[in-house]
Amino acid sequence: MSTLARRRLPRKGAAEIPPTADELASMAGIFAGLSDPTRLGIVAAIRHRERSVGEIAEQLELSEPSVSQHLRWLRSLRVVRLRPEGRRHYYQLDDEHVAALLDLCLEHTRGG
Repeated sequence: MSTLARRRLPRKGAAEIPPTADELASMAGIFAGLSDPTRLGIVAAIRHRERSVGEIAEQLELSEPSVSQHLRWLRSLRVVRLRPEGRRHYYQLDDEHVAALLDLCLEHTRGG
């Protein structure tokens, strides 16, 4: 029996209703946004706690302007959200759906 056959995901709620064309376009945008390794690294960096642009840049060894540009795109997709505090900007995942998507993708990548 294949792994896929053994690991059927429960179908509940919204998953039972086929997505609309607008929903498919929105989903494609999210996947496109996460398809870049740098943006995916940023999402992983803020997986467990909010961080400033400077903290993210330091962790990923990127420039702050580069991180800011990627965060701007992720914000437009509602993947991350901003919390300004004075002159600093802190970012966190927009909601637990994003964290779950990241976790599922990592599990899949690791063969789980």
